[in-house]
Amino acid sequence: MQTLSSTIVNGQLVEEPSNSLRKSIKFVCFVYMLNACWMFIQLSSQRATTLQWLHLLVSTAIFTFLLPACGLNASNRPGSGKIALFSGAQGCLGFWNFGNLVMLVSFSVILSMLCQQCQPEFVSNNSTCSIGPANASSIHFRDNIVIEQSTCDSPNPSMATILTGVLLLLMATSSCTVAFKARRTGKIKMVHVVTVEPIQMQTSPVYMTTPQIPEDI
Repeated sequence: MQTLSSTIVNGQLVEEPSNSLRKSIKFVCFVYMLNACWMFIQLSSQRATTLQWLHLLVSTAIFTFLLPACGLNASNRPGSGKIALFSGAQGCLGFWNFGNLVMLVSFSVILSMLCQQCQPEFVSNNSTCSIGPANASSIHFRDNIVIEQSTCDSPNPSMATILTGVLLLLMATSSCTVAFKARRTGKIKMVHVVTVEPIQMQTSPVYMTTPQIPEDI
């Protein structure tokens, strides 16, 4: 008799990595839909051109519906190359939104500095202020800039600017998060080990005999 030892591992499926990715993709879709609604309100409150409306329509169709749909389809086959393309696209989109956020903050800071420099002109009952390369103190530029007093009297940053910045931050962080999750998503399932049971089995040796082959007569 021979004794064989083995081990039985009982595990419980916790979650597939693709499930977490699909949840993040749906959140990205929701965030970009909020941004599309905000842009629609912004364009409706001003005289928007046909090109601006067309840009809103195309960007909403791509970033809110088409790209997330491709990501959901790729999450069903994590081993394919589609998930890598989706990860790269979301990563580029996240950094692009971060760049727009930096530009928005920079514009608000520069506007505050220009209004502070124009304050003596407005005190002298001038409704406009012209700043050129010669009289620029802290900001250097080539052409003359004309600033109206109504622009400086408005709150800076305005509520519209703050809301736009919040949406840009949400889009940037959610896109980068989805890109990171999509990159590390694989076919391996996440399993929590419950019990480990060693077992022993006894087997009897097996003997085999070679059959005799009759000689040719």
